[in-house]
Amino acid sequence: VVSTQSTGSDSERGLERVGRDLAVQQRVPWREYWPFMDAFVNLREEDGLILLEKYLANNTTCFISSDTPSKADQDVLLALPPGGVTQMGERFPYVCQWYSQVLAFPEDERRCWTTPVRVRKKKAPNLLNENLHLQSTPIASNKNMCGISNWLAYPQL
Repeated sequence: VVSTQSTGSDSERGLERVGRDLAVQQRVPWREYWPFMDAFVNLREEDGLILLEKYLANNTTCFISSDTPSKADQDVLLALPPGGVTQMGERFPYVCQWYSQVLAFPEDERRCWTTPVRVRKKKAPNLLNENLHLQSTPIASNKNMCGISNWLAYPQL
């Protein structure tokens, strides 16, 4: 079974989650298109994880499409093997690092991510008179390590 949904809207990705599970139940091959890799792969299989590892190793951003998380990160997270990838850290260090960064965000926040998440400014804040509400955002500083080593504060507007 091959999913040809390339836009990745909420309903399409929801159907792909169902398709993934049905493919496992029916023991049929499953591939879906991931636009950021420009490839049809199953991220629950070794060939898919190898391609994701190569993508992340060559990616200059902390997340799939930017330095801030997006719906693409949530979609990839849900497509990975049940139980996660932390036990595969030696074979897939970049996937493991990315996985840890994404899981650092609460699940309810991850469900709200759009494509892509951006910090939007309503107006330039007056730093002397205005209190800024800060939101922690995990950023990895070392691409060779699993986990989060830095936290940056972004204004929440």
